[in-house]
Amino acid sequence: MFILKLRVFIDDIEKETAKNKKQTLDSFLTSRYTGVIVQLGHNERENMYRIFIDIPIDAPNIKEAITKGKEIMDLFLDEDKFTTDMTKLGITRLNYRLGDDEDRTPKNYFIINEQGHAASKKIKVDLVEVLDTDQD
Repeated sequence: MFILKLRVFIDDIEKETAKNKKQTLDSFLTSRYTGVIVQLGHNERENMYRIFIDIPIDAPNIKEAITKGKEIMDLFLDEDKFTTDMTKLGITRLNYRLGDDEDRTPKNYFIINEQGHAASKKIKVDLVEVLDTDQD
């Protein structure tokens, strides 16, 4: 089973507010996808909370998982309401990668080199830039 892993950053906010934002995202995602796991974490060093979202992708092979994963991310990033609502919540950036349950290392199957090896770096998105681009 392939997993689309998103990391949503919530800068400088109280724990209760972060929990409310997590619940909002949880409701949004579970209404669209089954098996979604939404967790809340805190990064002391950067003084921010992160919402960890795992979306299972049922695909027979990596090629189909990549296609489905890109379609899911396009739904998020191409939907003005999503990016507008996220920025209203104070969420201005997110990271994501496509992982594999069989491979427990943090690889990103969206980025595969010439030798067929998956990269370990996440794809980073600035939601403010996405909104600015959409308005141009």
